[in-house]
Amino acid sequence: MKFDINMDDNLFLEKVRRDMLSIVHDPLLISSDGADALQATMRQGVERFLRLHSDRLLRMVPRPEPRLPLGKWFETVFLAALQISLPFSEVFHSVRHEDGGELDFIVVTPHRLMHIECSMKFFLYTPFSGVGLTRYVGPGGHDRLDLKLNKMRSVQLRRAMPKWLQDDRPVERILWMGGRIHLPLRNHDHWVEGAQEINKNCSRGFWQKASEFFTHVPFEGVCVHLPRQWWMTSLTGLAVDALKSFATLTSGQGVEEAIMLALVQIDGLHVREVERGFVLPG
Repeated sequence: MKFDINMDDNLFLEKVRRDMLSIVHDPLLISSDGADALQATMRQGVERFLRLHSDRLLRMVPRPEPRLPLGKWFETVFLAALQISLPFSEVFHSVRHEDGGELDFIVVTPHRLMHIECSMKFFLYTPFSGVGLTRYVGPGGHDRLDLKLNKMRSVQLRRAMPKWLQDDRPVERILWMGGRIHLPLRNHDHWVEGAQEINKNCSRGFWQKASEFFTHVPFEGVCVHLPRQWWMTSLTGLAVDALKSFATLTSGQGVEEAIMLALVQIDGLHVREVERGFVLPG
């Protein structure tokens, strides 16, 4: 999906601000003491920065290339949030290791090293396939939550510090997995089995096949097609004119891959997002 949807600087600045607030406010998909504490620290720093210096964001977060994956965009915003929140630390991004691996983020403080592995993922709960976490699959059917979680814990977080950073300081390792769980439309208000490791407070959405969704759209309003880099960006409060930048859908014709829709209402001169979810082919 292309990133550029004819955004002027004001809309791009608003998107960056919203994505940064999403990182520090949205409940993590997988919670842990280290990640929760880091998020709380970042929340305090980001809120203060946006209150006093939001005009600096355009210098800190450059416009990405048109086909930049969502994960890389997330890391760009996450890096800026770390730099804002930990101004007296050195923050390194995408650190190459001597063995050929890569560490997402390393934060160097006077008393410790912090190794952070990040992910922003969206999973569909498929109640009739697999068991436990194997029932949570990516919208394209290629990812699976149990495999991703195991790789982050067993491989990515276990990489040694690069030699040029190795010393006597302790290393804190933090798994940061944000995102959203999407449940079948007809029961997406209910929690489901096999979710023991998932944060029960994480954000939720729906999923449904296009033929069913557009035949029985459970909502009166506008269906806005969200490009991939807008999957973590709320539309609530945007000016109505901003909707001109997005495509709107009224039927499932031409849905050839999983797409995310935001269901919105027009509230005066602004938009109110009611719900969002994936519509799949078929």
